[in-house]
Amino acid sequence: MSSNTQPINLLQSIPHVFESLTQVHVTLDHHDLPASLKHLIHLRASQINQCGFCVKMHTREAR
Repeated sequence: MSSNTQPINLLQSIPHVFESLTQVHVTLDHHDLPASLKHLIHLRASQINQCGFCVKMHTREAR
């Protein structure tokens, strides 16, 4: 059994997903929420989406 270890460019493969994620950031920025809460919202969304890169990034931001 062979495994594909080539990285996938998700931005190129599924650009509509990234457009949606960008809109989430824009929408949250229009609300008067504490920055710490916004970071936690992004972190939780990343956990739900099982994106390790985003979880790591948003964990750093939340700290």
